[in-house]
Amino acid sequence: NIGQAWYGLGDMNNAKKFLESATALYSSHSMANLTLSNIYKSQGDSGKAVAALQASIRKCYTSEKEEKLKELGYEIDEDDIEFPYPLDEDLLGIDPFWNEFPPIPGNVTESKMAEKQWEAFKEACDSLLSQTRAKEAEAEERAKVFMAKMNDPEFHQPVLYMHNNQPHNVAERKLILATIHKKSALSIEEVMVMAANTYHNTTTERLNALQKKHDTELRNLPKNHSCDDEIAIHNNFLFQAKTVMDEGTVAVKKVYYQNKKKIRTFIRLIGYSTLNDYGSVMNQFSHEVWKANQWIFTYQANFISSFKSLIDNPVLYYPCTETPEVPKQTKVLPQFKIPDCPHSATVKLPVGKIMERCNTIDIDSSKLKMRKNNSQKGEVELTFEDPILKSVDDGHLETTIGDAEQVTPDEVQQVIDEIKKSAANGPEQGQSADPSKNGTIEADESGHILINTNKIDGRSGNNSNIIKSTVNSGIGSMGSYTGFGGRISISH
Repeated sequence: NIGQAWYGLGDMNNAKKFLESATALYSSHSMANLTLSNIYKSQGDSGKAVAALQASIRKCYTSEKEEKLKELGYEIDEDDIEFPYPLDEDLLGIDPFWNEFPPIPGNVTESKMAEKQWEAFKEACDSLLSQTRAKEAEAEERAKVFMAKMNDPEFHQPVLYMHNNQPHNVAERKLILATIHKKSALSIEEVMVMAANTYHNTTTERLNALQKKHDTELRNLPKNHSCDDEIAIHNNFLFQAKTVMDEGTVAVKKVYYQNKKKIRTFIRLIGYSTLNDYGSVMNQFSHEVWKANQWIFTYQANFISSFKSLIDNPVLYYPCTETPEVPKQTKVLPQFKIPDCPHSATVKLPVGKIMERCNTIDIDSSKLKMRKNNSQKGEVELTFEDPILKSVDDGHLETTIGDAEQVTPDEVQQVIDEIKKSAANGPEQGQSADPSKNGTIEADESGHILINTNKIDGRSGNNSNIIKSTVNSGIGSMGSYTGFGGRISISH
């Protein structure tokens, strides 16, 4: 706060000294690094300016910071932006499928059973694919209706406003970068192609060589050879082919588990960046609506389609003599999971409440006058008609109410009391004295303030943490908050 104050007063040397002290204690402090970047840039040190902006954007992405980095000659990629918002570990229920491949026969006596098992496996895949495609088609129809409604500004403005928060906005940008650079996130389709190529590279050449050897040995048998002679050649081939195909299956599983984290990241970004239609109640997140998203069923269907053909059907050879028929086999595959979005946070302030549910935000504006910006981005500004905190002079706060009809003098006094108490006593109960567990408030030159609150101790979903604020008015560009993920624009 002291560094921001000196910066607001135009004293760059003192501002730099205190801000560098702050970043020494908390290297990723977003606002301190942002201001330091401005100072370094003004002093001609573009290297330090870039480094400071990188530290600032890591935990608190904004398009304005990205533009500043571009001006300094730096293009960001997905690793420059953190995305801490959770989804389930095995998001779509894919993990159990990797143990469902039918066995590969190692001799002729196992071939008939293997044939029936592989038939049952393919039928089960087709059945699950059909069910999932049907759900995808239903979701696609809902999506078409939603997109048609989005042509109406009276409909799409509440939708954009509801989704204009940090989880949605960061996911949207990080997904684009991940699609380009492919460092931290990969789609399930991309990983399945990698798995198929790995299986091919592990097995095809070796199986072809075994097949050629098998066929040559059969051709070279004498005319009066016995059935046992053929069986011996078949069994030798099947045993070696089983070894190769089992190695291929292990290699395929390895590709999946090596990239599972990237698949999970990709799905998280898809989930949080997706807009949803919550009907007439646009300020209430619905788990049921979110779990009916088309992307869920599309990814599941694409997975099972690739999974069915990932491992080639084994070449089968049978005994020379008649053997009992093997009855038709049945196969039941695991059921896909429908992921939920567990992120939930509530930020309580003396002048209002911000509720974050998954990738949506609901702002309790009962104590503030609110107007919605008509831009496509759906920006929301909470506006006091006149500044509540007009000036700071020798520690005395001067206030003005103006004609803010929904802000009372008592409520203004409540804010002032919080400021004085926080300044005198430091963090209250429920706050974190550790700056690494605090969020930040940032302000630009026009006076817009961006509240960014990060998760405490890596957790999300605890609504009992209450944010208490400290404000620097007049130079007011930063305060400290404990809490979770949130974004709101306030004009003074």
